[in-house]
This record gives sequence, C-alpha cells and structure tokens, in this order.
Amino acid sequence: MRQNNHLIAIAGGIGSGKSEVMSILKEAGASIIMTDEINRRLLQDESYIKKLQEVFPYAFNSGFLNKTVLKERIFSDNNERKKLNATAHSAIIREVELASALLPPPVFVEIPLIIESGTAHSFEQIWAVRSPLEERVRRIVLRDGLTEEFAKSIIRAQKGEDKIFAIANVIIDNSGDKSSLKEKILQIYSRYLQAQ
Repeated sequence: MRQNNHLIAIAGGIGSGKSEVMSILKEAGASIIMTDEINRRLLQDESYIKKLQEVFPYAFNSGFLNKTVLKERIFSDNNERKKLNATAHSAIIREVELASALLPPPVFVEIPLIIESGTAHSFEQIWAVRSPLEERVRRIVLRDGLTEEFAKSIIRAQKGEDKIFAIANVIIDNSGDKSSLKEKILQIYSRYLQAQ
C-alpha cells in the first residue's frame, strides 16, 4: 500500500473504542472506512471464501465458515493467526485503497492490526485509542457474547499495542464517558483540519 497523505489510521487493540471514535468522526462529517465492514463484505465473496477454506479447512462445515471455531483457533495458535493475517490483510488493504480513492480527504481508516499488517508507513498519521483493560473486556463480552477469560486471551494475543502507541501521532485516552470522548475527538479533528 502506497503512502497516502490524507489517510489517517484509527488504531488500537480490540475493545479500545475505535468504532466509537469512527462514529464521532463520521458524525462530524469526516470520510471513514471501517475494515470490519470490508471484512464482512469479503465474507460474501466466493473467491475469498474459497481461499479461506484452503487455508483453514477445519473452520468450515458443509462449505460454511464457522467464525467461532476460526476465532478460537487463531487466538490460541500464533501460527494460525499469522496465516489469517497474511490471507486477510492483503485483501482488506486492497479494498481500503479502492475505497479511499473515491472519498474526499482526509479519510479515517479503522485498522486494528496496523503493526501486524505492516501498513503503518502507508498513513499520514496514526491515532491510537487506549482504554482500561476491564472496560475493554466488558465491551468484548457484551458485543461478541464471549466469556471474560476468552476476551482477555484475545487482548493478550494482540501483542502489537505498545508498538502502536510508540509510533502514534495522537494517543486518544478512552477511559471516560462517551461525551468526554466526543469532546476530545472533535478537538483533535479540528486541530488537524486547521493545520492543513
């Protein structure tokens, strides 16, 4: 992926509040791309599903992907996680490039695994979202219906978080309520636009 001077990554670990940040930016009129939505669309694509089936045959039953089986395996086996990243990232990044070319800049991209995907250099800026562990676990349990222990194991498996904060242009503290997060994001966004 080539560097795009008006592409800003919204990064951070699972449950940190990236989607909430994206929602605030969208409400403020910014262009946004959600990689989770791209992933959902790809999972409707026959050629992509076929590729996944070749790499992860155990996660398929009668041609249908069992996301829970795949999720459990990739978060308990580092090699399987690397295989999924190699398969999914290239397809997702290609879709990000296509979508961002059609949107008015700046374009904010929610990208959880920015270190693992090796795409940090492609963004003009990286805004990293940080949130307390207990709050992240609570969000994951509520959103995905997982146990607390499994939610914690997913967080532990995402080892690139410290590296994200080390290279971030902006660190967003999401330890307060939604209104304080909104106030922070609007201030950061306003400062970014004024600097352009």
